[in-house]
Amino acid sequence: MAIAVDALILAVGSEIVSGQFVNTNAAWLAAALAERGVWTRRHVAVPDRMEDITGALAAARERLVICTGGIGPTRDDLTRDAVAAFLGRPLLRDAAFLSHVRSLFARRAHPMPANNERQADIPAGAEILWNHRGTAAGFLADDGKKLIAALPGVPHEMQAMFSGGLLPALERRSLLSGRIVTGYLRCFGASESRMDEMIADLEGEREDESVGILASTGVISVKIACRGEDEAQAQARALAIKQEARRRLGNLVFGEDDDTLPAALGRALLEGGHRLALAESCTGGLVARLVTSVAGASRWFVGGVVAYANEAKSDLLDVPAALIARHGAVSAEVAQAMARGAAARFHATISAATTGVAGPDGGTDDKPVGCCFIAVHDARRDATSARRVLFTGDRAWNQDLFAKSTLNLIRLSVVGDQAAKGSEVGGLGSLAGGLG
Repeated sequence: MAIAVDALILAVGSEIVSGQFVNTNAAWLAAALAERGVWTRRHVAVPDRMEDITGALAAARERLVICTGGIGPTRDDLTRDAVAAFLGRPLLRDAAFLSHVRSLFARRAHPMPANNERQADIPAGAEILWNHRGTAAGFLADDGKKLIAALPGVPHEMQAMFSGGLLPALERRSLLSGRIVTGYLRCFGASESRMDEMIADLEGEREDESVGILASTGVISVKIACRGEDEAQAQARALAIKQEARRRLGNLVFGEDDDTLPAALGRALLEGGHRLALAESCTGGLVARLVTSVAGASRWFVGGVVAYANEAKSDLLDVPAALIARHGAVSAEVAQAMARGAAARFHATISAATTGVAGPDGGTDDKPVGCCFIAVHDARRDATSARRVLFTGDRAWNQDLFAKSTLNLIRLSVVGDQAAKGSEVGGLGSLAGGLG
């Protein structure tokens, strides 16, 4: 029976540590390993220094360590030397691979530099991994506790050696077991910390299950990964966790996996037979841009107005000038009037409006920078509600979160969930405070 294996991906290269190069190899390897049931526990990057490479190998707790980079011909390519030193073995030159390297240079009619010969060196007792796309030999060494693989840093060489050399070597050792399935719940409307409290006991109780929370400009994602003997078992485990997380999170969840907030809103509008109109001030058309980022938005989106000046709010949306004078342009009352005006102008069944202070200046004590009033009007019920949200980022950050909050409040109104009435100002505000 195959044994479940965990992996460490060790990138060797000063150019990666310094930020000159992005380590795309690690992402590719982690995804490829997951398809074979190998759980990547850590990504580590070290510079081209013997002590750093051997130190990382000594500190590795994982059964499988995959090194990328550092097997070129130059003096700072030290992975093979470091692995040999860590294992306490000499480097041996593989005659067959050296002949292969010489033939590559001969076919190109180039003289081979002497330092290319060291690319045929591998630690004694290691299995050579053939490189059909380059001049560096890879290898797989086993010291009884760890399996250490060395692959090229050049992505197309690394991928070919992984697929054609390392995977078959691991299969021969019965070290590939089952599948890992990964899925996401996409959420909006509560802070990362609040959501963590709601699903805390689901997170990482078992070695073959992982539940974590990721945050990205207001959208909170619950990542669920499960390992099983086969894909069906892994899917079943992931589905059970996902269903329980959905039950707890309720309508904070707007979708799964690659879903987006605009797409989720579009589905809700289409299913409800709605026609949406928008009236924007502080968001300057950003809400409309998000709505129309979804293909087929013409089926549910009628149009919008960017009414930035007070006169535009009155002229285009029939907001009474007296109302603006009494409550101020940034107010729940004006936001509601804007939403009603948009619904009337575009003959929409549902509409939304934004008015706020995006920053960096223009705030007051009661309406500080980052304050926005969002109104949603349901023409079918002749009902209008407004919510105050408060964020603490810069202008672009605030506008982005104002716009996403608007999409979410429309969504909640459309699906008829009472959470639309209970979306706490503090909950939305703490979201931005925690991230911004």
